[in-house]
Amino acid sequence: LATYKEMENAVAQGKVRAIGVSNFNASLLEALTKQSKIKPAVTQNAYSIGNHRNAHLGSDDTTLKYCHRNGITFSAWGPLGGTTGHSADIFHNSVVKAIADAHNRSAAQIALRWDIQQGIVPVTAGENPSHLVENLNVFDFELTEDEMQRLAAIGRPGQDSASFFL
Repeated sequence: LATYKEMENAVAQGKVRAIGVSNFNASLLEALTKQSKIKPAVTQNAYSIGNHRNAHLGSDDTTLKYCHRNGITFSAWGPLGGTTGHSADIFHNSVVKAIADAHNRSAAQIALRWDIQQGIVPVTAGENPSHLVENLNVFDFELTEDEMQRLAAIGRPGQDSASFFL
């Protein structure tokens, strides 16, 4: 809380316009907003296909809903999964591949679009210029509700679990 209070001071002094947190779950966000003057503008948490059930780290649907209800931007680090060590390998997942093929897109584009359609701001990184361009090319198509649900089901017991590592 002391660090957050210092960030609030930076806002009051005009040094920054917005402050946020990382890996806060719904209960931590609730406690923070009750004890602070400025609501966090953003929380950046791991969130991806196959990794949206960890309430301890705020990588869960409850935290996402809390953010939507309270005007806090939810930003996803590791939106392509795999890098967190707790999510699906989307690049070899049969469900992701089938949806990607149906839209003539890559698995990465499907994963990013899945986040975007939920109101999540995904954060990616890379060095390959073609991958960077591909990652931005996700605004000219939409996933169907059925596709969104099929992607959300990945990682649940019995749901194409052979494509995951824990």
